[in-house]
Amino acid sequence: MPDILQFGPFIIKADWLLWGISAVAGYFAMQRLIKSSHFADRSILDKLVNSFMIVLLVWKFSPLLFSPSILWNDPYRLITMAGSPIGLWVGVTVAVLYMFKSMRRMKVPVVFVLDLLAIGLVISVLVYSLIRWQYGLATSLPWGISIENPQFKYHPINVYIVLVTVPLFIYIWRQQSKVGSGDIFILFLTYFGLGMMLVSLFKAKTIFLLGLSGQQVVYVVMMAAGVVLSIVLNKKKSG
Repeated sequence: MPDILQFGPFIIKADWLLWGISAVAGYFAMQRLIKSSHFADRSILDKLVNSFMIVLLVWKFSPLLFSPSILWNDPYRLITMAGSPIGLWVGVTVAVLYMFKSMRRMKVPVVFVLDLLAIGLVISVLVYSLIRWQYGLATSLPWGISIENPQFKYHPINVYIVLVTVPLFIYIWRQQSKVGSGDIFILFLTYFGLGMMLVSLFKAKTIFLLGLSGQQVVYVVMMAAGVVLSIVLNKKKSG
């Protein structure tokens, strides 16, 4: 599949389209779980979609925060420009606050939403990895994949991610009764974080902090957060 798809005058990145398809799969999985829960009458998914749109819009238009002159000097750039990393984090922060306030208003436990999100994310990542090839570092291993020249092979990153997510998906799907306990979210943080950390060793990286790439820093934070949350929840259960 080409990296850029054109539909008449509109151009879209193939990655965005495939991530959209993957997100739909995660959405329907979460919808099914909500219908079988005690919160079937709450508009949880609507709030999650709103949160996603907040992140997307804040990220997309975040350059205006630093260069507002774009708005009157070159408004066409609003369509083509990409967002900034700072805008992404601002969007995530605003979305988390919005989601937290919405869940309190609807009297839905935060841990239920976290478990729900963990399952939706695992399914989305799994679907994306099944339909999109991702290439890593060069390798001489027999399962390496070629891009153009068969003499040069690369690690099939998407296959590695599938090997990480399939066991996790099977396990958490069998543990649907535990949605709302926080256990699924903790497992997602620790196991998925560890698995993706191992996969990242076979990818090219740009050093961000302490010899780690930005993604690797995120995975380390995920694992640490999973351990801390596990200790906190175990203390609450025993207390």
